[in-house]
Amino acid sequence: MTKFSDTFCPLPHMAVDALNGKFSPCCHIDKKNFSNYQTIEDYYKSTELQQLQQNLSNNIKDPLCSTCWKNEEMSIQSTRISVMQDRRFKSKKISQIKLHTGDTCNLACMMCFPSVSTTWKKLWSKENYPENFDRVVGHEHYDLYMEKYIKENIDNILYIETLGGEPLFSKRFIALLEWIVKEKKSKNITLYIITNLTVLPNSLIKILLFFKKIVLSVSLEGIYKVNDYIRWGSKFENIDYNIKISIEHGFRLSIQPTANALNLHRLQEVYTYAQSFKIPVMQIANVKGWPSLAPYNLPTYLHNRVDEKFKKILISANKIDNKSLKNFIINWDRQRNINILDYMPEFGEFMK
Repeated sequence: MTKFSDTFCPLPHMAVDALNGKFSPCCHIDKKNFSNYQTIEDYYKSTELQQLQQNLSNNIKDPLCSTCWKNEEMSIQSTRISVMQDRRFKSKKISQIKLHTGDTCNLACMMCFPSVSTTWKKLWSKENYPENFDRVVGHEHYDLYMEKYIKENIDNILYIETLGGEPLFSKRFIALLEWIVKEKKSKNITLYIITNLTVLPNSLIKILLFFKKIVLSVSLEGIYKVNDYIRWGSKFENIDYNIKISIEHGFRLSIQPTANALNLHRLQEVYTYAQSFKIPVMQIANVKGWPSLAPYNLPTYLHNRVDEKFKKILISANKIDNKSLKNFIINWDRQRNINILDYMPEFGEFMK
């Protein structure tokens, strides 16, 4: 049996994550760290990638992989650990592809962006965004280049990762799955789908069952009304039903929350819910792009509700800005014609 170093990760050896024409081994590594290569083949032979492979193989915690190191320090299962546990590693061969399915999405989540959700764009016009934000670009369009690569190299592909938008809401992505099934290549392929799991019709389940394995990473910031407030347009009862159906069909699930100022004090509820199904909670990331939603802006009087495992997130604050959080909430509530206190009454003191 091959013995790997304590810092080893298969992804730099086997995976390609593309966004806006740039490449990296995974979504947690900024693609700016790699030169602007024109093809996957050129990227895969690059000196930057070879250096990363060497570091991780020699017990060096490369700073490019800081997201995984931080999660592992908090005893949260990182992407690296997850990949080590469930993927067949073949050295010097691209066998995993990340496919972006574009901005088509059925929800308007509070920590999302117009470039990632068509429904978000319908809710907010450019003239009344809830605040200034760091724009995330490159997700708007379905990645035709990666789809072409998958089709041309289908015999080597063992894993396809995908995210949107909402992949299970993307007609083009579903058409690709149908093509793979028609070509009789699905039995060798595992699908890793990042999803809000609000859409799972029987017709789609029938397609998914042709694949070797289905792994659903469910984006979930809270349960019951916390989910319904943050992930606008969703109903927790629907997600709960689809989780149960997925388990019945043998799909593997994990839950991936985004920590923010609205849910940090209730993240443990997500853990407890996941544990009731024996589903792992993985790779918690802090919200990006929206300064007001930074988790350290959680009102001080709610800090004592934060579970011990998340306390490190609180101390990362440079400057707490409760005023901007309050304005953010007011703007979102006005746009949706709702009141946060009907969903999370513990913010009553904060919103006075």
